[in-house]
Amino acid sequence: MRLISILLLTILIISCGAPKETVRIVELPEVNVEFEQSAPEYKASIPRKHDLIHSKVAVSFDWEKQELKGLADLQLRPYFHSTNQLYLNAKGMDIHKVQLLSNNMRNDLPYNYSNDTIWIILDKKYSRVDTFEVSIKYTAKPEDLVSRNPQAFSSAKGLFFINPNGLDKNKPRQIWTQGETQSSSCWFPTIDAPNERMTQEIIITIEDNFKTLSNGKMISSIKNNDGTRTDHWKQSLPAAPYLTMMAIGEYEITFDKWRDLDVNYYMEPDYGHMGKRIYGNTPEMMEYFSKLLGVDYPWEKYSQVVVRDYVSGAMENTSAVIYGEFMNQDERELLDYDNEDVISHELFHHWFGDLVTCESWANLPLNESFATYGEYLWNEKKYGKLKADHYGHNDLQAYIRESKVKKEPLIRYYHDHQDHMFDAHSYQKGGRVLHMLRNYMGDDAFFNSLRVYLEDNKYESVEIHNLRLACEKVSGEDLNWFFNQWFLNSGHPFIDISYSYDDSLKIQTVTIEQLQDIEEHSLFMLPIAIDVYESDVPTRYNVTVRKQIQDFQFKVKSKPNLVNVDADKMLLCEKIDHKTSEEYIYQYYNAGNYLDRREAIANIGRDYEIDGSDGRMIKRALSDPYWHLRLLAIRNLDEYIKEDPQEMKEILSYMATRDSKSLVRAEALEMLAKHYKNDMSIEHIFKNATVDSSYTVLEQGLLHFTYLNNEAGLRTANKYAAEENPKYIPILSKVYSYYGDDSHHLFFDYAFRNASGNEKYSLLRDYGLYLTRCNVETIENGLAQLKMDAIANHQWYVRLAAVEALAEIKEHAVHEKKKLESEIKSSATSSIMKKDAEIKVDRFTKLELAIDEALKSIMKNERHSKLVEMYNKG
Repeated sequence: MRLISILLLTILIISCGAPKETVRIVELPEVNVEFEQSAPEYKASIPRKHDLIHSKVAVSFDWEKQELKGLADLQLRPYFHSTNQLYLNAKGMDIHKVQLLSNNMRNDLPYNYSNDTIWIILDKKYSRVDTFEVSIKYTAKPEDLVSRNPQAFSSAKGLFFINPNGLDKNKPRQIWTQGETQSSSCWFPTIDAPNERMTQEIIITIEDNFKTLSNGKMISSIKNNDGTRTDHWKQSLPAAPYLTMMAIGEYEITFDKWRDLDVNYYMEPDYGHMGKRIYGNTPEMMEYFSKLLGVDYPWEKYSQVVVRDYVSGAMENTSAVIYGEFMNQDERELLDYDNEDVISHELFHHWFGDLVTCESWANLPLNESFATYGEYLWNEKKYGKLKADHYGHNDLQAYIRESKVKKEPLIRYYHDHQDHMFDAHSYQKGGRVLHMLRNYMGDDAFFNSLRVYLEDNKYESVEIHNLRLACEKVSGEDLNWFFNQWFLNSGHPFIDISYSYDDSLKIQTVTIEQLQDIEEHSLFMLPIAIDVYESDVPTRYNVTVRKQIQDFQFKVKSKPNLVNVDADKMLLCEKIDHKTSEEYIYQYYNAGNYLDRREAIANIGRDYEIDGSDGRMIKRALSDPYWHLRLLAIRNLDEYIKEDPQEMKEILSYMATRDSKSLVRAEALEMLAKHYKNDMSIEHIFKNATVDSSYTVLEQGLLHFTYLNNEAGLRTANKYAAEENPKYIPILSKVYSYYGDDSHHLFFDYAFRNASGNEKYSLLRDYGLYLTRCNVETIENGLAQLKMDAIANHQWYVRLAAVEALAEIKEHAVHEKKKLESEIKSSATSSIMKKDAEIKVDRFTKLELAIDEALKSIMKNERHSKLVEMYNKG
């Protein structure tokens, strides 16, 4: 599963690599919502009473009722103890019949269905050497299910009908499933546990105009006389039930190959031509990961499909990955961001998570940490170490931000709910921990350990010690210390690094102090490399930090140019590094890692002289070979611009129009807008940006072009709005939120009908700001949209954005009412104007009360744990 992070108002949400966005702080009305808190219980692996061998599930659909008609034939055997009873998970269903299949006969079995569990009394007691087969006829009714406090997913109903009645002409009709964590049992009876494995057949009957996708291979497709078609999918290799999927929609299929396996991309017709552009590196990824791991891609095919209104980012269903609609990209979007991180993440899961699966959600990092590290490995192979380290650093920062709220062990046997495991610990911290393990063991031992781990545990469930034992088997080294420290304990080191040089003894000393609270988080053992640069030549020393304060001394011929602690920049830590400016400058020019140069730019950028070597370094960084370092250099130009505004205006203007990377051009435009806000001599720079091929550049250009020339800017915005291209929605909603008026409300009507699920959050925030620019009538008309999204949107962060917008409008109403009341009291106000002001005060008062009532109702009915917590805090 790949989670897509959204920038919110609090540090509850971890944003990774998102565009910068100004955060508006608004006060929410007080509302008292009670919910019970208790200490988390030990979360053991689910006991195995039966082994589910094979599931054969035949399904058809009632679009109007949003129901699934199913017949599930399940082959099982007792796991160890003999029994005449069977318990199956089946959430929100009507159970019509339960039968035993034996000798081509179907015999009814007694059963009880309650608490989302079918308790079946078998015809006799079966032993672990016996197999039996039960058949269950049922109706799955996902709309009757209540989502159960999801954090990683916005809904846990398992089966989703999208635009079932076809009334939304801007959205395709689709059906798709989401099984993780325990939602496959919402659409077929099963043993819904990650430590269960089964082979499967999914037989789908659907209208003939739709394409279907499921796990494994399609073994038959038969047209029926009633205009439907029955597709039979079969997966002959065992996988956990939560990895079972189906997706149904009107798709164009792009056919590809890896070796002799089918690799297919299911695209909406409007994006059918983009299949190879978006997913085209998939076969190369499959080849690379197969060779790197020493284990070939282990499934029967590989398909990828985009669905609408998806409840998370992406899902690694075995051989059939589902993505949210953010993957519907055009050529211009790919100039700014591709989603190969997501693609590589889900593919790497097919080894880590699918072939070898965590036995309990407490061990989720065995799935998600590896998948996150798969992103790093692909970037490193395809695009080089600079990009890999850049995105790896983003992962580190995502975890560090979350650590300000909580510090948990990666392997968590005590957690409130399994959905709470899907966080920046299991993903980003875990990925960084694996990078440290690789650095410590060396590539040969590390990747051989992964091969042994996969081969020894293929098609099985695992816990963290299986990984440790594989690493120890290959390396011959006891690694309990590493796994205890990084996987089973919480926190991370916070180190202070200081330096001293004794010229008489020719000794360079490095002092490393661990500053973290050692009562809460014990001292860390940190094997690191220290590079000592003498006469521009580095000498590497491998040392291990073991104490709270520890000195390391190195015999040198003269004072080193640089001492580079953690020279590989692999350590998961926070740090204070007491290097001088001269040392950081030297580090920028001579140490090759992305983080070496990034640290130098960040530290020198705080304070420099433009005529000094530090200023020259910042200026040099504007032409760094790696685009993100150029972008960071732009962000550190404040001092340069203050001292030499003309030269910097010329440089930024050049970068805004000529830099090869669109995000750098956009950053240069933003810096020009910040420091040369009213400079009409560069109006043409912003005007030209409004026709840039990059959407990000277009947005930055249009925003400030409209500031400089309101009439021309809005005319350009209106021209784009008239094209009714959904890709312009985020751009225009931002422009109109700052510069629009009542006449632009029609655009927002269009935007809400056509915005993707991932765009709704920023759209609602823009809409709230836009409405504060409008008259009361327009605001009143907009409240219905905000209320609807605050209550009914299936994405919890979108509901939050709607609440924030309502609260912001209330704040605006209070402010406007106070202004009007002051006018009424003023002796300079005419009687006619006072009367008009009194009418407006009355309308703002009613608006304020209506918003208060809406907010209280929304908050009292909210069930998402994070939102409830936020609302309780006010």
